[in-house]
Amino acid sequence: MVLVDGKQRLEAFRRFFESEIKIFGTLYDEFEDEIDHLMTMRFFVNDLKTRKEVLQWYVDLNAGGTVHTEAEIDKVRKLLVLEK
Repeated sequence: MVLVDGKQRLEAFRRFFESEIKIFGTLYDEFEDEIDHLMTMRFFVNDLKTRKEVLQWYVDLNAGGTVHTEAEIDKVRKLLVLEK
């Protein structure tokens, strides 16, 4: 499996639950309320068969409004051309 999108989000969750970063000014270890039951994470797994499909999915997902540099999108577009 390849993680194509969401690495920063997952890393933020991990760092919060290990009390490395705060949310709302509070570390996880400092929360007095129980928050575990309030949180849900969903994972969507695509059954993409080829590298070409993964690269096309990345461009489609990230070129339409999500903040990525044009250089990063161009890099992946060039990789996609090589897959054709």
